[in-house]
Amino acid sequence: MEPSAPPSLPPLADFVRVMAERLVSRPEALRITEVPDSGALVIELSAAPEDMGRLIGFRGRTVASMENLLAAAAALRGQRCSLEINEN
Repeated sequence: MEPSAPPSLPPLADFVRVMAERLVSRPEALRITEVPDSGALVIELSAAPEDMGRLIGFRGRTVASMENLLAAAAALRGQRCSLEINEN
């Protein structure tokens, strides 16, 4: 039995946007940029200063969970990806 072709997957930046929009109070202030980096993809995420705590979470748990989900989504595509949170 041949494996079925994977369904068309949305860009990883869209995946990050969906997660981040549900966490912040000002989703219009989100800025997401994809930066290729030596065989991997770095997704840079910035938000309004008042939303940074919501993105990072208690002891960094929220951003760590987002990074884990992003790594799993990238692995489905056969890619490597990391997330960077930038302050405005």
